[in-house]
Formats: sequence, structure tokens, C-alpha cells
Amino acid sequence: MKTMKLQSLASVIITSRFILTTAESIRGSAPTNTNGNIESIDDTTANNVNDERDLQGPDADSQPHHLFPQGVDPEFRHLQDLEGTTSQVEKDSRIIGGSSASNGEFEYSISMQDTQGHFCGGSLITPNLVLTAAHCLGGSYDVVVGRTRNINGSGGQSIPKKQEIRHPEYNSQKTDNDFAILVLNEAVDMSDNNVGLVKLNTQTSYPSVGSKVTVVGWGETQARGLSNDLLKVEVEVISNKVCDSSSGSVGGYSDSYKGQISDSMMCANVNGGGKDACQGDSGGPCVVETNGQHTQVGVVSWGIGCASAAFPGVYSRISEAFKWIDDTVCEKSVNPIPPEFSCSNNGGGNNGGGNQPPPPPPAPNNPPPTPQPVSTGNNESSSFNNPNWRTVLTDDFTQTRTKGGHFISGGKDARFYSEAKGVKGVVRLQRGAGNAKKASVYTDPITVRSYSKCRAIVDFMLLGMKRNDEWCVEYSDGRGNGDNYSTARCFKAAEKFGEGFNVKRWWEDQEAEFSVKNMDEVTLRLRCNSTSRKRDVLISEVKLQCN
Repeated sequence: MKTMKLQSLASVIITSRFILTTAESIRGSAPTNTNGNIESIDDTTANNVNDERDLQGPDADSQPHHLFPQGVDPEFRHLQDLEGTTSQVEKDSRIIGGSSASNGEFEYSISMQDTQGHFCGGSLITPNLVLTAAHCLGGSYDVVVGRTRNINGSGGQSIPKKQEIRHPEYNSQKTDNDFAILVLNEAVDMSDNNVGLVKLNTQTSYPSVGSKVTVVGWGETQARGLSNDLLKVEVEVISNKVCDSSSGSVGGYSDSYKGQISDSMMCANVNGGGKDACQGDSGGPCVVETNGQHTQVGVVSWGIGCASAAFPGVYSRISEAFKWIDDTVCEKSVNPIPPEFSCSNNGGGNNGGGNQPPPPPPAPNNPPPTPQPVSTGNNESSSFNNPNWRTVLTDDFTQTRTKGGHFISGGKDARFYSEAKGVKGVVRLQRGAGNAKKASVYTDPITVRSYSKCRAIVDFMLLGMKRNDEWCVEYSDGRGNGDNYSTARCFKAAEKFGEGFNVKRWWEDQEAEFSVKNMDEVTLRLRCNSTSRKRDVLISEVKLQCN
């Protein structure tokens, strides 16, 4: 399985500062370079005059005043559009109306940094766990702690991310349950005087409406370029009902929060605007300070515009996700574990490297239970762990056909990319309802005479697909240039989020099984079946197994 390197959509190419300043903002940073990372490696690129489009999602051009219109997945960083644009991304300001934090004032605040530098924030909640926003995830990066000044310089501790854990109910279309926990490659040295842990709020009624909260992040102060200093700004909590009724005009465009504010969100602003978080502050802490003690109540998430009088900033409400956070801490954390977590007195987490001794082996007369099959997503009767399956073909699309790739492009609606949506090696299929071959990739005939059945195991993402759109794994008896294919399985876009195959997320290890009994050879084909080039499937890996 290839490692997913999903990129933050805060880097989507927007060439007009006017558009950006009026955008609905997922509050991650924008890149400083113009190098796109979606490059065609199609063997027939010169003849492939496919109408390209920005991969940021469906109907993005119908709402130009939204940088992040509802339904656009924010999990992309450093993504250049496919229209050949070379203009540099314009940036919006970030912490607005605030001031520099003192050294050690927010000792738990961390910076997520990739090769381009800071892109999101977070907070240290145990020595090896960081709380941040789900839309910040993806890619290779380090977590920097204990560095208030000169954030892209030196000092403090820089520790690679080991694992990303997204909230199981995160909804990228609505930016709901926008929580994630990072497991660090090693625990932070807590003896450093510039490092500390933040206490998390567990009370559902806290903070109350009218409470003052402080938002922290590294970012601009109405100028281009990231701030070298950690910034802070104080805003006031408003009710979710008032927040949901927010509407107005930003930069000449009208918009509204109506129906978008859930119980897992909280909102804060100041009368008349002028103070807010914005791009670059995503994942950072929103805290209440009482007698010098900080309690984190929110995670910087999203908003329309920045510091607008009409639209408050929206934060993920920690009390709503505390049960999930608590469970994750108890499983993944090392000691010391703060007292607000239920496992603080049991010697540490189960898998995070706690100091507790391993459990004793079972007694000889009590053998361990037989392992049960592992579910693989939507496959209720999966035989994924059957040892009789033999892998006869694997293609991760990182190589062209001349260099070992197995799949052949059927036409102009099938393209290969060296990287797309943060994943190395992707084939992109679109349309196909009128011409199946042009929207397909297929293999040479594969010998299967010694097998009775085969299955394709695929990783894919749907983009812009509606409920009547689908893509299919198909097979034939070896004659790959014709259209005499049978369907092994089709993957249809979900009608509702949370049901079936939702768009704009990677689905891994999905199976399509079919019979090859009495066949000498089989040709495998992957086909998109939709009516528009705005409706795609991205496929990152295919395995063919038989038995």
C-alpha cells in the first residue's frame, strides 16, 4: 500500500487576491512556490489532448468567491491547477488584529512543517501526541515544539510525524468534526523549559456565550510572508444559533452560514470584525485563560473571509470530541498522561510506548483465541485474508508502460500522473458513458488457466461524481482491444455522505471478485462511467490476485 500524501487545499492556485480575501477559508497556509506536482507521465502525452481542469472538486467555478466552497475537500497542499497557470499563489492574512506571544506563554503550541515550512498549527496534549485539524493531514512533515520565535529557523525540538489519526466522523464536505491526532516518532523532551502540555476542556457547557477566548498561530499581519513570531488574538464566544444565522457580503459577494454550524463547532468573533484567525492557523489552539492556566476549548477550523464583521471564525469544539480523544490518548500515549484522561493512572497507553510491562502470555491450557477476519471497508463478505490468494499483478502507476507499468491507456479520457492528490502514481479516468474505451485503462492478457477465480484490489478516490456516476472493474477472456467485457464490480458515488463511496477521500483495499473458470487468459480493465469530464475517478493502486 502506498503512503497517502494528501495535500492541504490552502495551496489551490488562486491568482486574484480579491477572490482570496472573500473566500470561505479552511485555515491552512498557502505555498510560496509555483511548482506543480501533478505531472503527466502518459506515454502518449503528445497525442492526449484531454481537457484538463483543476482537481479541487466539482463545480468550483460556479462559486468563485469561495476558496473552499462547501463540498471541496481541503486536504491538499502545494497543488497547482492543471490549466497551465504559473502565477504565484496570493496569500491572505492570518492572525488578524493580534499581537506577538511571549516566550513560553503558549508552551504547548506546535508548528507542522514540511519542506515549504510552516503550514498548520496544533497543540501538545501528551508527550507524544498532538491535537490538530483533520484538514491539515497528509504528506511528510515534522512537528516543531518549543520555538516561539523564528518559526522556520532553529531551536526547540523538531520531531517527525509517525502516524495521523483522523476523527472517524470527520466530514470534509462540511468541515465537521475537524479533529486529528498526530502520533510523534518519539516523545517530546518535557524537561525543556519552553515545552508543556495543554489541558483539554471536558465540559459540554464550557465556554459559555460571551466568554473571552484566545486564538494562537503563526501567520501574517496584513502582509505577505509568514510571521516569525507566534501570534495571539482575543475574541468572544457567540452561540451556535447566532453563528448559523450569520450572513452578509464579503468583497461584493453575498454568503451565509445557514445550516453549516453543527454541535461539534463553536464560533467566536468581535463586534465589527477586525480580529480573527485565518489561513495558516488551522489546527492551532483556541484557549480560555484563568489565573494563568490555559484550557483548550477549540481547534482553528474554517470561516468565510477573515476578520469579517459578518462572519465569525469557526472552531472545532473539543468537548464534543473528548471521548474519541480520550480513547486515542489511552491507546497511543506515553507517560506522563494528564489527569483529565481516564487512563492517567493506569501506567500509560496500550500501543504508544508507555512504561508499563507487556501483558503476560496466556496460560498453556488457555490458548489465544483464533484471529478473526478483518473487515475491508464495504466488503461485507471479504476473503481478504485468505492465504490461498496469489498476487499475479501489481501496479501502483509510478512507472510508465515502457518502464514496467501494466496498464495501457484506452484514449483521451484516461491519463496517468506522477502525482495527484498527494499520492505518487495515479491514473485518472473521466466520462466514459458514451465511449467506454476512451475512459479506460486495460492490461495485456494475463494467464489464469490454473485458477478458478480472481479479484482486483483497488485504491481510489471519486471526484465530482454524482449518485448516478460510477467506475467499474471489468474483465474479458484476453481480448483487451474490444468491448466484450463483463463487470466484476462497479463503485458508485454515495447519495448521502456517510453512505457508500463518498467523494474526495481515498478508499483503500476495495475488492472486485470474478470467475475465471475455463479461461486461459484474462484482460483487466478499469473504466469510468459518467457523462462529464468534471466527474473523475483517481486510482492509485491495483492488485490482481487469483486462486
